[in-house]
Amino acid sequence: MVSLQPFRASHYNPAQITDLAAVLAPRPRHKEALPPHHFAHIYSPEQSDCLRSAKTLSQWLAEGVFTTTAAPGFYLHRQQFTLNEQARSRTDLFVMCEAIPFEDQLVLPHERTLDLPQHHGLELMQATGASLSSVFSLYSDHEEFLAGYFEEVQENPPLLQFTDPEGTRHTLWQDAIPERVARISAWFRGRQLYIADGHHRYQSALAYRQWQAQQPTASPAGNFLLMHLANIYDPGLCVLPNHRLLTSQGALPPLAEVVARLQRYFTVEALPGEALLKHMAAAGSQLTALGIDYQGHSLLLTRPKGLPEDIATTRSMSYRQLDVAVLHDLVFELLGLPQEGASQPDYFLFSPDPTQIRTWLRTGQGEAAFYLNASSVRELCGVAMAGETMPPKSTHFHPKSPDGMLFASFAHAF
Repeated sequence: MVSLQPFRASHYNPAQITDLAAVLAPRPRHKEALPPHHFAHIYSPEQSDCLRSAKTLSQWLAEGVFTTTAAPGFYLHRQQFTLNEQARSRTDLFVMCEAIPFEDQLVLPHERTLDLPQHHGLELMQATGASLSSVFSLYSDHEEFLAGYFEEVQENPPLLQFTDPEGTRHTLWQDAIPERVARISAWFRGRQLYIADGHHRYQSALAYRQWQAQQPTASPAGNFLLMHLANIYDPGLCVLPNHRLLTSQGALPPLAEVVARLQRYFTVEALPGEALLKHMAAAGSQLTALGIDYQGHSLLLTRPKGLPEDIATTRSMSYRQLDVAVLHDLVFELLGLPQEGASQPDYFLFSPDPTQIRTWLRTGQGEAAFYLNASSVRELCGVAMAGETMPPKSTHFHPKSPDGMLFASFAHAF
């Protein structure tokens, strides 16, 4: 069974930090530009000095920069944002989730992780004794069982409110009513969860639980990790594709040879660059549609939906229908890109923003750009239920929940 527990959450103290957006906004490019109490002083994916992070965390807790809720509870987080000129809203639930091995088939991954070391996440948890960055997971609530619960919680005064620099409005409520929290925990025990974002963090939590079991003393909260959950049927759940920039110069043959290889399986059409994504989106409702920018040309690739029958024959139908599977298992194979290279973090640059990809291409940071239509939430859940994973960086969920909005210190959480 999935075990979700209420917890005492630590967060910035509004009495000391009046501008939450300034300390929770995405980290500036140069660390010297960080405001004094920015959360990236404690946590960032590139942070290497775990002892300094732990010292800073302890200091800020002692100084009252952070405060901790008096009672354990669940935390409701509503994000109001605009995407493609449409106003949207998504509601997530912050909990502590027991770190359960993937083999138990209760918490399922949907992506293969890049070959990045896991030790940093483990070392940071060991040094700080905290779950600092939440894992984003999905659950299925087609009947909207939780909708009434969400309405009840939002009748309370919010714990936190702020608008981030991208214009997303964040509102956070706590539910500390034991009977109500117990009812929601019981409902989740019969559910599977699908990790949407944070596979590395989940694996670090598994490693921390194993490490803690070997220590003379252990914190019960150390067997859990911070997680926020969204309903796959929430209309505000937005999945964007991660486009790719090939950084390995000279990895591809000349343009004419590239086109000749692709035409074995695709209809290849040259288009003006500004029209490529629109044509991809239009074709994607019926076909697999991919885009390439290479050597000054924009190419639209289309074929019947999914992989050919003779490619990746051992994979599930859920996997074989994915556009990103066609890109990795067919296009990259046709172009001679090694599978081991495609899984390395420095072989591609990734972004959900095609303008960013084209800027990198134009400034010489890569050789070729590959564009995708978005996978649906149901597609990624289908792959996870089949016991398989999508290629790395297949999805980008928007918007992100800001690191540091709340976190769990294992010594105080339960």
